[in-house]
Amino acid sequence: IESLDFLFLLKGIEEFYKSEDAENLEILCPVQDQACVAKFEDGIWYRAKVIGLPGHREVEVKYVDFGNTAKITLKDMRKIKDEFLNPAEKAIKCKLAYIEPYKGTVQWSKDAKEKFEEKTQDKYTLKDNSKKHIEVWDPSPEEIISNEVNNLINPLFAKSLPSEDLQSLYNKELPVHICNIVSPEKIYVQWLLTENLLHSLGEKMIAAYENSKWEPVKWESDMHCAVNIPDKNQWRRGQIIRMVTDTLVEVLLYDVGVELVVNINCLRELQENLKTMGRLSLECSLVDIRPTGGSDKWTATACDCLSLYLTGAVATIIIQENNTTWPLPVKIFCRDEKGERVDVSKYLIKKGLALRETRINKLDNSHSLSQKSLEIPQEQGESVVTKCIKINSDPDKKAAVGISEPKVTEFREKILEPRTTGCYKPPAIPNQKVFEAVVSCIADDGTIFVVPKLSEFELTKMMDEIQSNLKCLGLLEPYFWKKGEACAVRGSDTMWYRGKVMEVIGSTIR
Repeated sequence: IESLDFLFLLKGIEEFYKSEDAENLEILCPVQDQACVAKFEDGIWYRAKVIGLPGHREVEVKYVDFGNTAKITLKDMRKIKDEFLNPAEKAIKCKLAYIEPYKGTVQWSKDAKEKFEEKTQDKYTLKDNSKKHIEVWDPSPEEIISNEVNNLINPLFAKSLPSEDLQSLYNKELPVHICNIVSPEKIYVQWLLTENLLHSLGEKMIAAYENSKWEPVKWESDMHCAVNIPDKNQWRRGQIIRMVTDTLVEVLLYDVGVELVVNINCLRELQENLKTMGRLSLECSLVDIRPTGGSDKWTATACDCLSLYLTGAVATIIIQENNTTWPLPVKIFCRDEKGERVDVSKYLIKKGLALRETRINKLDNSHSLSQKSLEIPQEQGESVVTKCIKINSDPDKKAAVGISEPKVTEFREKILEPRTTGCYKPPAIPNQKVFEAVVSCIADDGTIFVVPKLSEFELTKMMDEIQSNLKCLGLLEPYFWKKGEACAVRGSDTMWYRGKVMEVIGSTIR
């Protein structure tokens, strides 16, 4: 099982063949190699193929997604719908290499078959007498996928997805098809199962409007309509964005996420029965990034790059807020040509097409960064007089920098007699012998640095305060750094971090 597609397929088959729509798909005269859907002994319907006709209203079938065979009666098989026929068979025929049956016989013995089945068939669990050796591992991908599908499949497979269902999908990995991209803050996606629904809806639209005649209608913004796409011979559901002129309107084809301007001759009133199905695309926006160049508008290069890279791709989205806001704030992940998982936001930053933007959590700011996060004890013996950056604990106020003119009092410049070098407080090690942590860095010498899970909230809060207080520091003044001094460092990702001078080599500092 490589993805959720297969599990969605199984669930889709089960849902459909339980419904009344499947009752008229009975097979009265099966033929050899006929594709079908057959009920297994667990009472669930699966894709199958006829491999034998023993007679007496019995049929031998092979379950093509699992490889096993069974004899069933005609009442336990149905014709297969085209949408379930398209995906390739999932069961791959294999054999163990470099071995043969004992004593050169052609067939494997019954004992060998039973022992092999006992060891491998549909399970990877250890026997009771091995339990004392069991280690605790994270759940397998199959277990994770299975659990997630059980939770997600009903809203995902439904014909519409109301906003209250979206809240239940918060922070879960959801497979989607990217159908259209306007900019990083306007990306339209469809659930993977939507293609079949879209095709079915398109057929209904053609049947309803192919021979329809244009009639004058007073169109207004937000009205729903049926839109003819002349060059593609398609009809799509749409909603009017605005009236461009008396004869031209801008519409959103909300099932595919496309905005276009059409003549009113291409519009028809949308029939009520075609309004029952929910929108088949969702409007999303990438989080944690902003446009480059100080502008609030995305460059054409960024939009074109993203469109070229993602349009038509299968990807994974993770909804970032559990209250429904539009566009839907998401992270998007997809596979590159090497098969490696790529965070699309980080990809744009790496290409220089976006800057990182930190989401400000609604946290309690009662503890000042200047008092806690950057608390540095003074050391004696330093006689250098230096100016200090004043760290403002109010994130709504700009940080102020002391300047060389002491008469300028609005900056509240403060001169310290001793130079404030020294060390940070040592990290607080959890009391528990076993605790959860995130590996943040592995040094060249093999040292592993971790951040305890219990400290993540405090770290996030501190990082937010640092970004707020170090927005604008003006021009740097000449300064002679010393080993061991604490500092603020701007990383290659444009984020500010706490740092400590390890070594000074000329004008370069480690």
